[in-house]
Amino acid sequence: MVWSAIYFVPNKVEFLIGAVNEISIDNVIHMVWSMIHYVIIRLVVLIVGKIQVYNCSTGQERFVNELIEQFNSKSFQIVTSVNDINSNRPLLVVCFNTSRLGTDANNAIKDISDQRLKSSVLLVVYHKETHFLPSQPSDKILVGDKFNTMYGIYDFAYITNKGIYPHDMNTQSISKLRQYIYTYVVSNIVRYIKHQ
Repeated sequence: MVWSAIYFVPNKVEFLIGAVNEISIDNVIHMVWSMIHYVIIRLVVLIVGKIQVYNCSTGQERFVNELIEQFNSKSFQIVTSVNDINSNRPLLVVCFNTSRLGTDANNAIKDISDQRLKSSVLLVVYHKETHFLPSQPSDKILVGDKFNTMYGIYDFAYITNKGIYPHDMNTQSISKLRQYIYTYVVSNIVRYIKHQ
């Protein structure tokens, strides 16, 4: 049985780890990072409300649900109508690449106002095996004022029977998505302080 304790003392963290089996420092770091991430996601909900995921495509809910599980499902709200989008909350727009990327991306954002797009992220989902994924990221391919003003465009590799599978593309996009969420929290805290 593995037991561990973390004692916080001023300017120092001491780890006391003991057991029959060893626990690696990587596991401890991962555990601490997960706790920090959970707290930040909860702050998002408290400060700005749930993170919205706009999915105008029907039949693709599995990707959205799996993405939400990567974070904290209680912190997200799936929005299926552009009329239900709250302009004060973070917005992730899901785009499934089924034909031409430009056409699919334009269809995903067509009903969202330019002002709202500025603080939104487009999630481009490639429903393809690794060897069929594009060599260039979508943010280098999608051009035009609407795409250029968006906070970000992040790519995901996804297969129905595998889900969001292990790939550098997914690892990088999850990391960028966390950064977007954290940035949204910080900017709203600053805005709140300025108005006090």
